[in-house]
Amino acid sequence: MKRILMISTVASMQDQFNMANIRMLRKMHCDVYVACNFVQGNNTSLQRVAAFRNELTALGVTCHQIDFVRSPFHLLQNQTAYRQLLALLKAIPFDCIHCHTPVGGMYGRKAAAACGIPVIYTAHGFHFYKGAPLQNWLFFYPVEKYYAKKTDVLITINSEDYDRATRKLSAKQIVRIPGIGLKPGKYRFATRSREEVREALDLPLDSILLISVGELNRNKNHRVILQAMARLPQLPLYYILCGKGSEEHFLRNLAHDLHLSERVRILGYRQDVCDLLHAADIFCFPSKREGLGMAALEAMEAGLPLVTSNIHGIQDYSLSGETGFSCAPSDVEGFAHAIETLSEDRNMRQRMGKYNQRSVEAFYQGETDKIMDAVYHEILELDTVVPELADRT
Repeated sequence: MKRILMISTVASMQDQFNMANIRMLRKMHCDVYVACNFVQGNNTSLQRVAAFRNELTALGVTCHQIDFVRSPFHLLQNQTAYRQLLALLKAIPFDCIHCHTPVGGMYGRKAAAACGIPVIYTAHGFHFYKGAPLQNWLFFYPVEKYYAKKTDVLITINSEDYDRATRKLSAKQIVRIPGIGLKPGKYRFATRSREEVREALDLPLDSILLISVGELNRNKNHRVILQAMARLPQLPLYYILCGKGSEEHFLRNLAHDLHLSERVRILGYRQDVCDLLHAADIFCFPSKREGLGMAALEAMEAGLPLVTSNIHGIQDYSLSGETGFSCAPSDVEGFAHAIETLSEDRNMRQRMGKYNQRSVEAFYQGETDKIMDAVYHEILELDTVVPELADRT
């Protein structure tokens, strides 16, 4: 039985972005181990992390606490975590390591090279990209260029990263998948009516409801939506944010300063996102960086028009004038105009929502699973003939 170790900085990443791979490997009768920080740094609740760990145990997955810190600049703490990881690799003979997240990818590949273990790295969006801050290029690009040489399979999830990886990085094999894969139909239908959800949140039934889903941090750039709302006092706009993170206090203060406190709801981590999407009118996704952005794809399947930033992985599916509207991340006036245009034209919202439900099918889970199945069979040398990966772009 093949043993494979999944590494990421925090457990919530595995929960949100890697469960399809874990289930696939278990169906291949592989022993799966997960190594990450289950205690700190997660962007889901402690209750959800505990429930996730129980789900892994029920699948026969072995969990290991590794004290990673999400910032790569916390060198002492992450060096301690690296020593924990090395001890784990020396105790258990793994056949393959699959790394995720910048910190998990860096230390996971370093450890794999030290122990002579084949390694896969999924880049959920490089931190260096067209328009990225200079400091990202100065740090993340040379780190990735160095560790790519130690990577057996480098997996990218958007066209910009795939193109740059094939031109600039020297991993043994480079593959592109259409994101982690959206489960077909998961967000197409709600379990509660639009009216029920709005009443439960004390929202006017006739308001225009904006929604964002994602961690509350600077990169997600939720502040620009608040600033855009402040320029549209004539519209009955309300805004709900689903997620938790370091910017929550700042966003509450900003809403207060902009006289929007009565119109903004910060809901924390939610497990009823599908119902919330179907109760909303416009999905806002103004991130400064995204590998792809599963939250926006989920909103597309729910039939919402998008107001997004025009960067990185988002450009793989967000087409201004078709899926909704896109703007530069700092363009408050552009976001305000997009929100105003969609708010005042219900037919446009419906037309774009239907277009999104059709176009999102290109990001369904089937194609991602097919590619990952081939990657795992090849690197684990399983007894199944698999297609060549070279053309899987």
